[in-house]
Amino acid sequence: MTFLPTGSLTPATASGSPTTAVVNPMLYFIPAAGGHTGARPHVLRSELNLASVGDSVSRARRHAADVLRAWGADDDTVDAARLIVSELATNAVCHADPDGKGTCAPAGGPTDVFGVSLQAVGDAVVISVTDGDPSPPHVTVADERADSGRGMYIVAMASTRWGHHPARSGPGKTVWAELPLIRAATSGTSQEIG
Repeated sequence: MTFLPTGSLTPATASGSPTTAVVNPMLYFIPAAGGHTGARPHVLRSELNLASVGDSVSRARRHAADVLRAWGADDDTVDAARLIVSELATNAVCHADPDGKGTCAPAGGPTDVFGVSLQAVGDAVVISVTDGDPSPPHVTVADERADSGRGMYIVAMASTRWGHHPARSGPGKTVWAELPLIRAATSGTSQEIG
């Protein structure tokens, strides 16, 4: 997935090749293949680029919550997504640290931007964060007195599955996590989106 300037999105077509559209960065809809509804689920996608600075983590969380609420997700889905985005975005900011001291306060630079992507397909949402650090993430169980080291463990516990791959363009990686996408109750029960 290629991250473009905020407000531009690259939706995948049925053939898998990207097409560029400038749309509302909060929400857009890609119909099933052929432009009609059928066996394939609809795809919803939102992308946002942020500077690798501390306050971007809260912006990423807010963006995820706003998008998922606009898509009709229930509170549990929104809360889980906010937690996952928070951990992945925090890792992106911390790993942009040029001196490697873990200060999470990087100086400016060409890779000091990270991208957040939300994609809903059927009954799942995939949250992806792309940053400029090619190092793969690791799940660790931190000592209870440690100030950090729990992020990927939290992501692993909050998601149904997760993984990573090299960034599609430039240096870095994309870390993704999937969770069930449940629609907010309209008649007293929740339903999967799809």
